[in-house]
Amino acid sequence: MKRLPAFLPACALAALAALCAAAPTHAASDSASLAAKSIPQVYAVQNRVFAFAEDGASYSALDLFGAQPAVTTREWPWLGGAEGGATWSNSLLLRANYWISDSQRVARATSLRYQGTFRGGDSVIFADRVGADTGAGLAGSANLTALAVRVAATDTTAALGFGRLGVAYARLASESSNRLFADTVLTFMAFPAASDSAVALYACRWNRLCRADTVSGA
Repeated sequence: MKRLPAFLPACALAALAALCAAAPTHAASDSASLAAKSIPQVYAVQNRVFAFAEDGASYSALDLFGAQPAVTTREWPWLGGAEGGATWSNSLLLRANYWISDSQRVARATSLRYQGTFRGGDSVIFADRVGADTGAGLAGSANLTALAVRVAATDTTAALGFGRLGVAYARLASESSNRLFADTVLTFMAFPAASDSAVALYACRWNRLCRADTVSGA
C-alpha cells in the first residue's frame, strides 16, 4: 500500500479523507436500470419513489427505504409520455397530451398505483381548428397543462388546468375502483380578463370529442 507523504498538511489530509468517504461504493454499476440519468419528475407515494425520464415515456419505481434498495423500470403504455403529476394517497395522478391524427389532440389523465400498475384513466379529444392567421388555433391552446388533487372528508376532486381554456374540475372515483373519475362530465371555469371571478364556460364529456374553443379575451 502506498503511503502518503508525511509532509501533507492536516487540512489536505482531512479533505482527502472526506473525498474517499463520499466516493460511491460501486461506481462501475452506473445505475443502468434507471429510466434516465436526468430525471425532471420525481414523486413520492407512501415510501415508494417514482422517477420519470425527461420525455415521460419511461419511469422507474424506486424502493429506497428497505433493507435492500431496488429499482424497477417500466414504459408509459400510451402515446406521448407523462408531463406532470400530483400525489394522491396511494397513487399518482398523471397528465399527458399527444396527437392521434393530424387534426386531433388527446388530453389524458391517468392514475399510477403504488403497486406500479395503471388505471386506464380518461381523456378529452380536441379538434384542431386551422385559422386564417395561425397554423393551429385550438389544439395549441387547449391541452392539459397542470393538475392538483383536493382531498375532502366526503369526496376527492381533481383540479385540471387547460391553458387558455381555463380550469376544469371533476370528482375522482375511489382508488380501489377501476374507474378514474366519478363524474362523466368535465366542467370548465374561465377567468376572463379584467375580472376577478370565474365564469362557467363549457362542459365536455370524458372520452369524447370536446368542441370547446379557447376563451376569448381571457
